[in-house]
Amino acid sequence: MTNPTLLTGKESRWFLSKDLRLTGDLLMPRKKSFALDLECLDDRIVPAGNITAQFSSGDLLLFGDSLANEVRVWQNSSGDVTVRGLNNTTVNGRSQVVFRGASLNKVEADLRGGNDVLTLQSLDVQSDVIVKMEGGNDRVNLSDTNAGNVIDILTGLGNDTVRASNITVQGDLKVNTEEGTGNVVIEQARAEANISIISKDSNDTVRGTAMSAGGDLTVETGKGHDVVNLADVDVGVNLTVITDEGDDRIVLTNAAAGGDVSLEAGKGKDKLTLTDASAGASFKVNTDHDNDSVAATNVSAAIDAIFIGGDGFDKLDDNGITAGVELEIKEFESIS
Repeated sequence: MTNPTLLTGKESRWFLSKDLRLTGDLLMPRKKSFALDLECLDDRIVPAGNITAQFSSGDLLLFGDSLANEVRVWQNSSGDVTVRGLNNTTVNGRSQVVFRGASLNKVEADLRGGNDVLTLQSLDVQSDVIVKMEGGNDRVNLSDTNAGNVIDILTGLGNDTVRASNITVQGDLKVNTEEGTGNVVIEQARAEANISIISKDSNDTVRGTAMSAGGDLTVETGKGHDVVNLADVDVGVNLTVITDEGDDRIVLTNAAAGGDVSLEAGKGKDKLTLTDASAGASFKVNTDHDNDSVAATNVSAAIDAIFIGGDGFDKLDDNGITAGVELEIKEFESIS
């Protein structure tokens, strides 16, 4: 083998600067080496956002961003309030924050845009619980919570779900899912004042079980093919359900109101099933246009019971409708 030619001085520096090496009789390019640059994934890609949590003078304030946020808030027996981010959501840049021995006066959450999830559990709030979700397909879960004044949930635009269970509020309980498909489930809820569940035009579902209101209970679903199912309901004043246009289903089971019961199905092929329902004043049913059906079993009104089928071929299955003053049934083409 021939010895490699040795280069010195400027020639050697020139070859080194050109990143070449000598092997045998040939000048071969030196293979380049690459240093791996490791980058923390959490710092580079943030699939979820950050919740800003503030606590001052008893008020817990939560602010989201435009990304998909998921956060859970709960209070333990010592009064500590934990705000924990889920599915990569951070809280004040961390996984969670804890406010020790917090006496809650108000809870207010504004998660802003994005497909957000908010869970509130075991909270004892002296005044209001206010939730605003804004745009996105959002979910709100509220359980085992007491409020001294108002619970107000507004989900904004999007296909939204609100679930509430074991709720007590000294004032009003309000749920508004606005535009988009709304799915509202309420179980074991007591409002000393009023309960209102409002949505706009879309195919909405409202299910309420074991609800009581000292004042009014109002459900309005707007246009769309809607389902309203209320069971074991006790209302101090008026119970009102308005589903507007669409092929709607209203189910009322074991429901009592101290004032009026008013059910308005609007235009569309509607089906109403009423079982063990009573009104301390008047019981009014109006199915409006199209071919509708009403099945009424053990339905009573202390004053008037008024059932109107409206336009179309309407059917009434009368298994016991009674009124203390006047019973009026009209515009039904079939009564059995």
